[in-house]
Amino acid sequence: MNMLSTIDRLRQTETDITMKQESGQRTSDSASPKTTFFSTVHIKLTWILGIILAGVTIGHYLTPREYSVIHNVLQRLYYIPIIWAAYKFGVRGGIIVSIISGAVYLPHILLGWQEHPEYQLNQIIEISLFFIVGWCAGYLFEQKVRNHQLLQSY
Repeated sequence: MNMLSTIDRLRQTETDITMKQESGQRTSDSASPKTTFFSTVHIKLTWILGIILAGVTIGHYLTPREYSVIHNVLQRLYYIPIIWAAYKFGVRGGIIVSIISGAVYLPHILLGWQEHPEYQLNQIIEISLFFIVGWCAGYLFEQKVRNHQLLQSY
């Protein structure tokens, strides 16, 4: 078998997998809970993600502003559920959790840091990074799944 026919087979298999996914058919890997959005496992995971987000947010709102180091740590903890959601749910999960994280964090920034406009601006810019990280991580995890499916088809 020459190299050209191998590349053609890879392209055809990738096209077949994409067509099956678009039509809703299951591929060999799609039976796993990772690829279905509303399975029982994912409902449980959604609760866990919500609890983590609530904990980080409550920590932000209850921590006095004088403890800026704690606020910096809490701010970075928002990335854990964003990346975890991107891993489990792909781009959709990363974006949804980043939107929720930004939405619950923004009032704290606007109301709690009015006396420090430069710090406030820094935090608002950080929220845009939530979206970038959520999208990028979701995209990369989806690519990993596609590549794994492609390799398993041989």
